[in-house]
Amino acid sequence: MTVEVGLVNEICAMGWVDRLHVAVWRGNGVAEAHTFYREMKAGIARFGWGIGHLAVIEPGTPLPPPDIRKIIVRVFDEYPGAVGGVSVACEGQGFFGSAVRSVATGLMMLAKTPVPFRLSGSV
Repeated sequence: MTVEVGLVNEICAMGWVDRLHVAVWRGNGVAEAHTFYREMKAGIARFGWGIGHLAVIEPGTPLPPPDIRKIIVRVFDEYPGAVGGVSVACEGQGFFGSAVRSVATGLMMLAKTPVPFRLSGSV
């Protein structure tokens, strides 16, 4: 198993575990969304089609505004079918958990090509 850390800051941590891109979000940032896009694009170039993505949303993370949502979904539109699956683990309950699940579902619906998608309440 190969683990490569790409970014760690106060907003997120992201990197690769073999063919799986993992991002742990604790905030929002346009620069971080662009890093997500670049890492996914590089992963497709490196590993080919069928990579996966796991997003872990920490409790209290603010919902991403529309400009960040567009950046995140861009890779799915530019490389239709390249991402074999996406899973979002929301480490929160109640209204927060419901809101995150709604936004995550909406993001995946924005993608022009369907991507297999699962939601989870924990990692």
